[in-house]
Amino acid sequence: TLDVEIAPRYFVLSSHDCTTLAANSSCTVRLKFAPDGGGVLGGGLQISAGAEIVNIPLSGVGELNLVTHFYRSILGREPDAQGKAHWTSEADRMGGTGARDEAWYAMAAAFFSSQEYVGLNRVTSAYVTDLYRTFYDREPDSGGLAFWTNQIASGMPRDVVLTAFMFSAEFGQAVTNLQALVSATVADPPRRAEVDMTMDFYRGMLGRLPDSAGFDYWLQRFRTAQCLGPEAVRAQAREIAHLFLESAEYVGRGRSNPLVVGDDYNAFMRRGGDLEGVQYWINALSSLSLSRAQVLDAFADSPEFTGRVNRVIAEGCLAPVEVDPVGLTATPSPLPGMAYVSDGHHRVAAHACTPGNAGCNAVLGQFPNGIARAPVDFSSGIKILSRYGSTVLYLPGRY
Repeated sequence: TLDVEIAPRYFVLSSHDCTTLAANSSCTVRLKFAPDGGGVLGGGLQISAGAEIVNIPLSGVGELNLVTHFYRSILGREPDAQGKAHWTSEADRMGGTGARDEAWYAMAAAFFSSQEYVGLNRVTSAYVTDLYRTFYDREPDSGGLAFWTNQIASGMPRDVVLTAFMFSAEFGQAVTNLQALVSATVADPPRRAEVDMTMDFYRGMLGRLPDSAGFDYWLQRFRTAQCLGPEAVRAQAREIAHLFLESAEYVGRGRSNPLVVGDDYNAFMRRGGDLEGVQYWINALSSLSLSRAQVLDAFADSPEFTGRVNRVIAEGCLAPVEVDPVGLTATPSPLPGMAYVSDGHHRVAAHACTPGNAGCNAVLGQFPNGIARAPVDFSSGIKILSRYGSTVLYLPGRY
């Protein structure tokens, strides 16, 4: 008779059939690696049979991202160095916006739609199993497997099922837990509703992460509207949605009607759809009773999306960071994203100041009025007034 024990913390015993064994027979122990940080982490497996004890050392490499996990669970292989570096970098780039989880959504969508995955020719039950392994890190239960397999067989597009798993409560909790570990080493800025909405249009309509320049452009449109009032935000949300739908990039994707409906659920609802609703919109498009623009408007008018727009409104006007030479008075900028010092000829050219920073840098440039002015010596230091009203003194600088 055997007894199996696991050293605590990093490894969890999933199952084993090591109970009573005949001589020269074998048994299987299944473990789950459950790191709570990065780096090489150790543990141990102890198997005892009476007075005889066998200790087996265990080790695993903890990673504060889902890159390796997605390669294994979706593509069934280890990540190549270039691919791993790319997606790790993209996660960090998204972290800089406060929306690190967007990297996981984009990566999953890219992998499941890749030629490499399509070439695996996964039947429906295998596809659903891959979703469970990817988003839930477990095998599917029989009821769940049957439900999703039947949904797809009844006409639910695979992309809609993917979105349902992507925005499920179970995966959401896993992402929250991961972010808590990341936050112990990296200070991502606070998340804001207008950032989420900008991400939604890129992810839902274009199926990708935003490029930095494009993201900044659309985000600034939302933030300008936030400073103009609720109606401006509502109008901007609808206009931006139509611009994405009508963009050359989206048209060039050649999306079928079922995929267009899936894109609308993804972008506007941040969820998958119920079978009846999905089929209703597909039939409306296929019968030409509604155009794609009209279906988009219906999603934009939904209570769910209206609630999300209201959250963007509630965030309020995000005042630019003001940089003020100590002893002088800053003049609020008439343009979004800028601030001027009192001589009228210098503005904030760039900054990396976010709430909670122990220190950040701000670069002043000349006010673009064509007047040449000598640089100003702020020898007594720079005072940063953050967007949330806090004041921090920084080391003296010469600009």
